[in-house]
Amino acid sequence: MEGEQISSGASYAFKILEKWFRFRDIAEEVHASSLSDNADKDYEKLYTYISQMVSLWLELYPKIVGRSDLKEFEKQFVKYKQYYHNPRLLMEDKNSADCSEMELTLRDALEKLGITKW
Repeated sequence: MEGEQISSGASYAFKILEKWFRFRDIAEEVHASSLSDNADKDYEKLYTYISQMVSLWLELYPKIVGRSDLKEFEKQFVKYKQYYHNPRLLMEDKNSADCSEMELTLRDALEKLGITKW
């Protein structure tokens, strides 16, 4: 990339990808610790995981909402808005499946926005 200028779109994509990679690092730790029945929950990591996931969702929200080419996906994406308003809900056992689904939805958002091409 030497000598090339990076467009603002590419800079934004790199910023989002960096956030995504940081999130995935902590997500892998949280998932690994959840596999052990004997392990105590590491609430600090869980808080970080949820905080980073909600932060990434919020960052992508204005890029998803209102786009005519993503109307169907928008419905799926905005259903997690309740967790932006109250992230602690994701810590409740009854919402644990939403964590996994929200992760997948964020990954889909990166794909649909073309961010992963970088």
